[in-house]
Amino acid sequence: MNFLYPEILWNLLWVLPLYFILLFYSASKRRKIVKKIIGLRNQKEYINVSFGRRNLRHVLLFFVIVFTFVAAARPYWGYQLLPYTSSGRDILMVLDVSRSMLSRDIAPSRLDHAKFLMRKLIEDTPGDRYGIIAFAGRAFLECPITEDITSLFSIINEMNTSSIPVGGTNIEKAIEQAIKAFKAASGGYKAIILITDGDELQGNCTGIIDQLRDLKIPLFVVGIGNPDVPAPIQINDKKGNLVFLRDLTGEIIKTKLNEELLKKLALATDGLYVRSTAANSGIDELEKRISALVPEKYSSTNISRPLERFRISLLFAVIALLFWLAIGERKDT
Repeated sequence: MNFLYPEILWNLLWVLPLYFILLFYSASKRRKIVKKIIGLRNQKEYINVSFGRRNLRHVLLFFVIVFTFVAAARPYWGYQLLPYTSSGRDILMVLDVSRSMLSRDIAPSRLDHAKFLMRKLIEDTPGDRYGIIAFAGRAFLECPITEDITSLFSIINEMNTSSIPVGGTNIEKAIEQAIKAFKAASGGYKAIILITDGDELQGNCTGIIDQLRDLKIPLFVVGIGNPDVPAPIQINDKKGNLVFLRDLTGEIIKTKLNEELLKKLALATDGLYVRSTAANSGIDELEKRISALVPEKYSSTNISRPLERFRISLLFAVIALLFWLAIGERKDT
């Protein structure tokens, strides 16, 4: 026998000892109360209780607890084949990993907030397929489009400002890489989510935006940072201490969200712009637009599904409970 949630059974290690402790405590309490009433007389002569039946009820309640936990752990044996058709949307998440994303005007940093946003979006949209592109001065496909959430999360966790050795923020290169990953195929079920602060822009986005319009691929832009107040960038020095990033003259380099340009990029592709903050991540707006995309059928196949047998354990628990309710503790007269 196997279980879908075997960790639930570990709770029996404290539930059952607690059950026996309560039985012992209640029996001790009962004897003290009876002693106060009848004194030192023989309790068995004055109490019309069948101790055998009482113990049987304790055993039945024990099995009620055990079978209930076994049912909750979802036991199964055997498998059945079921037809399965996977469908969803193809979405490429394009993450800015330039050093300006280390700014902490949004806690714990722009980059960490962006990675949280990506994980949350994947969790909230099951069935959709995601790919990941990291970019700074250049762009690189970190993960092709996949349904494997474990792989996606692993890659997201490992991404940092060292992922792309060339500095800057070249959105043109990033979108070019996204189009290559899509193999330039059109369809209303594809989208690009660009997550960036838009600072230190390089390249020319005009031509690449025209390609997105022709391919009918919307660009959902997530702005990270503060558009009003420039924030310093903190990096680790050789000793691992946090220091401010400075230019050649020794001045602290500051960065702010280039919101005006990012809004224009989203508007040009009939997409969406949201500014993600600690108070409002913008997840709801993104999910609404993603759900509006027409899902594409990926493949039709058969999947094996475990045959759950929790009903058997649940039935035994109910039967034991009914006997516990039906059996009294009084002696037959």
